[in-house]
Amino acid sequence: GLVELPAPITVHQLILYVLHGLMDHHVVERELGIVLGAPVDVKLDDFNGVQPDICFVAVGRPGVVGLGYVDGAPDLVVEILSPSTSRYDLRTKRDVYERFDVREYWIADPVAERIVVHRLVDGRYQTVLNDRGSVRSEVIADFVLDVPALFAAVHRRLALVGGA
Repeated sequence: GLVELPAPITVHQLILYVLHGLMDHHVVERELGIVLGAPVDVKLDDFNGVQPDICFVAVGRPGVVGLGYVDGAPDLVVEILSPSTSRYDLRTKRDVYERFDVREYWIADPVAERIVVHRLVDGRYQTVLNDRGSVRSEVIADFVLDVPALFAAVHRRLALVGGA
């Protein structure tokens, strides 16, 4: 019979779509690179592969984005926490992304409605403290995300269908 794997919760998907849309619009308009949303396979090396929720690869990196997968570390990765993956995203993936020189690692927390940015400085992640308000990318030129507006957009979409 058909066995279906549990899908990410609705809020996770909505954050993914809204944030991907905002990033993609900014990046395409300015020809800065490419934004890919899950599911996307990222091959960091022969032994390490990940499937981030969103990744950005800047222009001037030929051969990184192939037809089947991303071959090498993206410049920016976003992971959206869900109850089943939060420890993995916060610890394991963070360490892997740091080791492979992903320049920015954003963690979106649907419960706290915040985004925490980790920025690579001398090979180590430094957490950019921004509990509320806006977050700015140093990797995607001039991209500033209004965090409350992102979550408000998610709530508006849910309200359309009588969701939480």
